[in-house]
Amino acid sequence: MARWSPELLPALAAALDREEPLRRTITALAPRLLDDAELARFGDPARTFFNVNTPADLREAERVVERGG
Repeated sequence: MARWSPELLPALAAALDREEPLRRTITALAPRLLDDAELARFGDPARTFFNVNTPADLREAERVVERGG
């Protein structure tokens, strides 16, 4: 999961235009990586960054919402 500043859009667009590998692009942006302890102040990192990519993920997300979080 990532959060990118809008100022990085030109660099990301240029990398896409060059068809540059994603890992190289991200490394060049020198991201600041946060650990779970830093993320925990916003809630459970596993829940905060839960992705819905499959029907099973969707069912799990629906269960969480039905339980009220």
